[in-house]
Amino acid sequence: MRKGSITVFALIAMLVVFMICLYLSHMAVMQSHLQNNLRDKLQNNYDLETVLNVLINDLNDDKSEIYKSIIKYCNAPLRDYKDTINLNISDKRVSTVANIKYKLDDNKTIMDVVIKSPIKNYSAFLNAQIEFVNEIFTFNNLSFLNNSTFTSRSDLEQEFYDFWASLNDNYLIPPLKSGMKSISLYHSEEITLKRIDSNKYHVYRKEAYDNYNLLNDEAFIYIENKANYDKVKLIIDSDNNNDYFKGIIYVEGDVYIVDNFKFNGIIILNGGKIYIEDGKSAIITGKLIASDNFEIPEGLELKYSPEIMNKYGIYLPFYIKGELRNSKIVY
Repeated sequence: MRKGSITVFALIAMLVVFMICLYLSHMAVMQSHLQNNLRDKLQNNYDLETVLNVLINDLNDDKSEIYKSIIKYCNAPLRDYKDTINLNISDKRVSTVANIKYKLDDNKTIMDVVIKSPIKNYSAFLNAQIEFVNEIFTFNNLSFLNNSTFTSRSDLEQEFYDFWASLNDNYLIPPLKSGMKSISLYHSEEITLKRIDSNKYHVYRKEAYDNYNLLNDEAFIYIENKANYDKVKLIIDSDNNNDYFKGIIYVEGDVYIVDNFKFNGIIILNGGKIYIEDGKSAIITGKLIASDNFEIPEGLELKYSPEIMNKYGIYLPFYIKGELRNSKIVY
């Protein structure tokens, strides 16, 4: 009887020891699993944040996938545009994809970005909202250098000064999309933009009337006062009631509109104003930017359009600038 009790006790003790060993083994496995999960999670968070930072830094790199995506969106006719891009960071051996949705929010262009985890078979995403248009271009209608909006914020004021400085001496018009022409004039006191047909325009100088440039209705016209005239004058003689001239016009001087004129794009006045002949009217849909404040003349209507700003702003310095609104990693 006593021997049987000892045997039973020994079996119970062995069972208890076995259960303890099994529990400790299970705890060790769980601990290892938790540590691996934590390590993978930390690595995943680091990789996702690295990819996001690289994406934002690549916004101005014309060879990057995100820059090409922005250009496609800016030239797209629709407000809402979706794209998928590959993201590769060679030095860190990180590769993944990002789904991007472009939208307008309070006249600001936003990218909703969803970046998939670079870790294979790991279910996690980084959601982020990014503004890619420099804030100095997002204010409605007329922007001028000494605007209180800018002077009250030193960061915006410096951005605007940098923008003007980059447009001054030796500025080169960047490559434009197909069908959009560029013209740079440097030593003329008076230039005329004259409509000759439904979508044909002449640009000629007062000094050489017979030497003109033939344009379609879309161009980047850059007029710089390198000859140091008291004032350079651009005369717009274009009765285009049913048509629009489109693009960018930069003038170091004044613009005189002597006939009805419709314009889709960006007009930039460096040291000048806009004058409209009595009885005539003009509509600028896009943006008017001036270095000096002036009163909007009678007959001029300004319509801010973020879509048109994006279409032509991509050819201006400092237009693209990434600003992270928020980000969150979702498991």
